[in-house]
Amino acid sequence: MDIEDRLDKIRTREDLIEFIRALELDFNVDNSNWRNGSLPNYLERMAASIEDSTNCSRFVGEEVSPTPTWKYFADMLIAPKYYE
Repeated sequence: MDIEDRLDKIRTREDLIEFIRALELDFNVDNSNWRNGSLPNYLERMAASIEDSTNCSRFVGEEVSPTPTWKYFADMLIAPKYYE
């Protein structure tokens, strides 16, 4: 299953844990498609993508809710993969 396809299935804490492990595997197998391949860049872009809710909405398909969900956390973890 593609890492992005897993986003729609995140409903619980366990789903998020599984997603994080899949995200790590995605990076370790082929990080050439990651725009932010170092931890400092990844974390900086994560902070920027959280500030820029329009970037986050490309993953959730709607405006970001002020009440975090497990899926919201997953969206924040995958956003730096693409966010420049």
